[in-house]
Amino acid sequence: MPRLTPSLIWKAHSISPLAAALLPVCRDIPSALTELRWIREHVQSMSKASPMPADVMIRRLCRERGKGVPLQYVLRTQPFGNLEIKCRPGVLIPRSEPEAYTTHLSNLLKSGHFITANQPLRVIDFCTGTGCIALLLYSNLTPSVPQLSITGVDISPLAISLSHTNLAHNVSLNLVPPPTQSHTITFQQSDIFSPHWSSPSLVGKYDIIISNPPYISPRGFARECSRSVRNYEPKLAQVPLPRPAEVGLVFVAQEDVFYARLLDIGAVVRPKVMLFEVGGMGQALRVVGMVGKKLGVDEWAVEVLRDWPDGRRGEEEGGEVAVDGVGQVPVRGSGHGRSVLVYRR
Repeated sequence: MPRLTPSLIWKAHSISPLAAALLPVCRDIPSALTELRWIREHVQSMSKASPMPADVMIRRLCRERGKGVPLQYVLRTQPFGNLEIKCRPGVLIPRSEPEAYTTHLSNLLKSGHFITANQPLRVIDFCTGTGCIALLLYSNLTPSVPQLSITGVDISPLAISLSHTNLAHNVSLNLVPPPTQSHTITFQQSDIFSPHWSSPSLVGKYDIIISNPPYISPRGFARECSRSVRNYEPKLAQVPLPRPAEVGLVFVAQEDVFYARLLDIGAVVRPKVMLFEVGGMGQALRVVGMVGKKLGVDEWAVEVLRDWPDGRRGEEEGGEVAVDGVGQVPVRGSGHGRSVLVYRR
């Protein structure tokens, strides 16, 4: 990354010292001024609830942001679809790509793919984090699905607490309807590797399994993730822990262990649809290969979705890819490989 020139710093300082404080992360004056406006608006919105003078709060937040603290932690929220998701250190920040594939799945379900009209729908979201995916599905599907049950699961008690907060927050803003007997959304703390999730008692309990699991290798985290991500976002939500041989994952790369576990759960639960976020086309194709080995292709179909699954494919972006043991796999949308969609034929 090129260093900031003294002339750029002086120019920003002449406009606003606070804009100059934001330059190390914003890298240009227009972006710094935009973030400064957002910070001022945030402080203004909470001025009545904070004993700290507004100008002091603005300077403090600008210093934090200038040191590399993610903007979402500074502002404490992130838009996600029609929702406002509260963000806290220790819980992964929602991104635009999960918003895109969650919306894509919602639209498929609303248009009659995978489920029949008036059928109850039961969804489980593993590694729910802020609860953003579960909440967006709940928001999108409640008007059209007569009976809906969504469960968000995470190992982190901080994430589960925040997901409950986000449910209450979005209900208070009238962005999602309050849960009822026919439309429920709940969150629970649990380890996906617990034997509970492979119990025969779960057969047929969920129609949809969705997950944005940890999927980055230790090497990738150290070399490819930005400094802001490495320093401020939880590593546990990004890099899977090494798993002992007794969980049956000894032949799976560390960054892929959650997919092996999710597919093992899918083999027990037998949902209609599974959707997993991945970290690129290479990992997507490895997951597709796992689907072929663990579930087979006679009963299950599989697709790869790019960053923007509803976008028009570029000329250089192929529409399908061959995977050993699976065959030709459709690749939809535009951008990088971002998720794998598995569904019953």
